[in-house]
Amino acid sequence: MNTTKIEYVDKSWSPVTGCFGPNGELCPYCFANSIVNRFQGYALDGENTTYNPYDGIAVLETPMYKVSKYGVKTQAPFPFGFEPTLHKYRLNEPSRYKSPKTIFVCTMADLFHEAIPDDWIMQVFDACRIAPWHRYLFLTKNPKRYYDLALAEKLIGGDNIWLGSTITTPEDMFMNTIDPSRNAFISIEPILSDFGRESAALKEGGIKWAVLGAETGSRKGKVIPKKRWVQNIVESCRDAGVPLFMKNNIIPYWDNELITELPWRRIA
Repeated sequence: MNTTKIEYVDKSWSPVTGCFGPNGELCPYCFANSIVNRFQGYALDGENTTYNPYDGIAVLETPMYKVSKYGVKTQAPFPFGFEPTLHKYRLNEPSRYKSPKTIFVCTMADLFHEAIPDDWIMQVFDACRIAPWHRYLFLTKNPKRYYDLALAEKLIGGDNIWLGSTITTPEDMFMNTIDPSRNAFISIEPILSDFGRESAALKEGGIKWAVLGAETGSRKGKVIPKKRWVQNIVESCRDAGVPLFMKNNIIPYWDNELITELPWRRIA
């Protein structure tokens, strides 16, 4: 696991990386892919490559390695670039930390992307079961997968499991039909348009937390949120009684002190 700059978690854990096949498409604002591009590849016959020798998506029992131009050997975090890869040797990492942590699961993938097999997701959940003293945060752009797994009785619950959905426009708002007892949250990042006052969707959707962040980087066409957009989201969360956490990149678009509410602190 890695220490992360994400403000509301302690560690990031990526037993699965990547979320599309050779003909897949990326979200235009995907931060993970830009990181993968910097560190992708592994050493093969003295050269670094991203060639995937597996028949389809890859399962790694042990780490692969790459070699720098100075001959230094290091572990390869993304040997096949952004192609889906299960790093089985990472599954036991949470159990190595005996003090409770808030862990963001699969920051370098969408674990619930259609290209990821159910079996991989089950193996990640099993690792969470083995180390239940941690708090695990999941995030996806495909929340329907939560529902499908719940129907198949493959979705674990508990106070330490938080199931998040990435929301970028009002059209992405969804109703949480999994189970109102589960911890569901939304991450509005990046804010790509004005949400208006969506308090009804927040109230009726079973959402227990909202995270708010702006687009980072220098992408052509990058969306700069208006302060009014941020204000509308703040007021909607207040109306719905949903705790809100603003990431540091909201500072330019908000004239007051950042709101940094954590729902598990309310519960405690």
